[in-house]
Order: sequence, then C-alpha cells, then structure tokens
Amino acid sequence: MTQHRFVFLDGMRGIAAFAVVGLHLGLGFGLKHYPAHGYLAVDFFFCLSGFVLSHAYGARLTAGMAFRDFAWARLARLYPMIFAAGVLAPIAYYGGGFAGPHPPLGQAALLCGAIFLMLPFGLLLHQPAFVLDGPIWSLFFELFANGLFFFQGRRGAGQLGLSLVVLGCFGAALGLTIILVGSAAAIGFSSPASFLDGFARVLYSFSAGVIIHRFVPYETRWRAPAWALTFGLVVVLYSGSGRNSPFYDLLAIIFVLPAMVALGANVAGQGRMSGVWRFLGELSYPVYVIHEPVLRALFRWHSAALAGAGAIAVSYALMVLYDTPVRRWLRKRSLF
Repeated sequence: MTQHRFVFLDGMRGIAAFAVVGLHLGLGFGLKHYPAHGYLAVDFFFCLSGFVLSHAYGARLTAGMAFRDFAWARLARLYPMIFAAGVLAPIAYYGGGFAGPHPPLGQAALLCGAIFLMLPFGLLLHQPAFVLDGPIWSLFFELFANGLFFFQGRRGAGQLGLSLVVLGCFGAALGLTIILVGSAAAIGFSSPASFLDGFARVLYSFSAGVIIHRFVPYETRWRAPAWALTFGLVVVLYSGSGRNSPFYDLLAIIFVLPAMVALGANVAGQGRMSGVWRFLGELSYPVYVIHEPVLRALFRWHSAALAGAGAIAVSYALMVLYDTPVRRWLRKRSLF
C-alpha cells in the first residue's frame, strides 16, 4: 500500500479480530457474556479487504500488473500465518484439552492438508470445512475474491450503475440465504450447502468495499468522530446474548458495516492514537488466524482469561519473530 495508509481502519480491523476471539472464548468456555455477533467481523474483513485492495492495486492492475506478481504479493501477505496455523493446529487439536474422539490418522492428514492447501477437505468427512482451525474458511474465500478482483480490475473501474446492479444481485442472494438459514453465523464453513452460500457472503461485502473505494467520495470535509465509529463497531459485534436474528445480520452486513468502512477511511490517522490503531491492525491477522488452535491447546486451563491472554501472547510472538520477517523476506523475492 502507498504511504496513505488508513490507520483508523487498521484499528477497526483489530477490534473486529478481537471480537472473533471473544466469540470463540464465549462458546468454548461457556461464558455468559461474550461478543454474540462477533461472526459479523468476517463480513467487515471482506468489505475492508475490497476497499484496501482497490486502493493498493487498482491503478497497478489497470496499468497491466501481471497475475504472477499480484498472486505472489497476496500469498506473501497471507500464507506465512496460514503455514504456521497448519503446523500448530494439529498439535493443539490432538494435544489440547477438548474432549471427544479424534479422527484416524488418514483423516487427520486430510484435515491437516486442508490448511496447507487451503481446501475444505473437512466437508468430505461430513465435518466443518476446516476442522483444525475454523477461521481458515474465510481466507479461502478471501483468496477467491482476490482472484476475481484481479481479472475485473484489469478492465478498470467500470460504471457505477452496473457495479451497483451486480452488488444488488449479490446482496439479494445473500439476503435470501440469511433469511432461509436464520443467521449468517455458520454461512461459509459448517456444511457443503453453507460452504456454497459463502460465495454470496464474500462477493457482496468484498464488492461493496471495492465500490466504496472507487465511487464513494469518502474523502470529504465532514468526518465522523473516531470514538463514534469505534463505539458503533463494538455495539454491532458485541451486542446480543447468543440469539441470532437474520434481520440484524442483514442490516449489519448490507448497510452498517460498509458504511463504517466508508466513514472510517476518512478518519485522520494522526495523533496519540495512531500507534494504537497501527498495533491493533498489525496484530489483527495473526490473532485471527492462530487464536483458535491456541485456545484449544489452553482449554485445560479452565480459564477463559488465561486462554485469551495466551492466544494474544502467542499471536504477538509469531507476528514479531516469524510473520513480519518472513513476509519482509518474501517481498524481496519472486517465486516465478
């Protein structure tokens, strides 16, 4: 990305990532209070990704950026932590404190390969798409959306009217799916049907982010206060008591979260809080990818607070000692 970095959006991404951690802590440890709508963070991630990729690569794609260069840049950004998850997840799964029978060795190898290859092999065993590390499902769809973005971006921004028609079709498909299912919580990973529904989920939010960057005049004189957007995102993700509503999810995904991306892009990233936003943004991806295996490994502690702190500590250590230097090394090289 260029020097114009959307620092506040980095911070919002961090808040959303911690909502996912809180959701899994609540479900895993049976907490009474937890971010009941933390699963909507995934839709925020998709929308934010569309916005950021359009900002970072839109002009370069129009100028003729090669697919191999784009693919290498995205893999260099995403895959190091995916590889770390592929190593740690089976260790945590078989050595952690979660009870229940474990699959035989052949099936275990398939489930482990699902992470390394980014393929939903769990569905072949009548299990969730990525059993050993659930959040990987969204990265599968992220890479899918990235590929579509490349081929669409080579043709330029296109027309706003046509873009809105396509977005409306994606939104209608997603809306119908959420109403029929009753919630967006399990869309994308829990079964073969829900996995297919995940394409509508990513296509709407990712496309909304691209359209916001290309056509919405988010760089205006009027700016929403950072505290208001922070509070709003916390309310959307942390509200509720575990009872999901399709209409709540629809309102959040279709309107509220894209609006927050558009408004958040216009928040100045300077001042005393800029370092906080940057740190949250840098930690957001490692903690999102790796927290579930760590929570599983620490489940025997019988303390949600200690498990959550352990997940954050391991994520931070991997970010500093592994992810950042590896990505820096990969950016200087090319596979092709």
